Amino acid sequence: MRITENFDEFEFSCLCGCGFNIIDPRLVNRLQVVRDIVNIPIKIHSGCRCVNHNDDVGGENGSLHLLGLAADWSLEDGDSLLKKLCEKLIGNWSGGFHYYELLNFVHTDIGKRRRW
Repeated sequence: MRITENFDEFEFSCLCGCGFNIIDPRLVNRLQVVRDIVNIPIKIHSGCRCVNHNDDVGGENGSLHLLGLAADWSLEDGDSLLKKLCEKLIGNWSGGFHYYELLNFVHTDIGKRRRW
């Protein structure tokens, strides 16, 4: 089911196939704004996670992915743009934000404002 102009619900589902699929619409709406600005599709690598999948991928205990409040993402065919985009977003994102430069993806969440 489509939840914004460019995102479908399944993109944020737990990747283990368990069916866990709770994602906060505020997070999806913020990512839609980013998508609208860059005009490049965003690839969601990890949205919500069940406890087992979070353990399997080495996620933090208490990860906001467990609550559907976080997403890891990159730009489709936009690797060179991602770093520049992150430099602009980092100061404006109100929740957690980290650019994993070596892995070329971004973690964003709608928890407390944090950078690492």
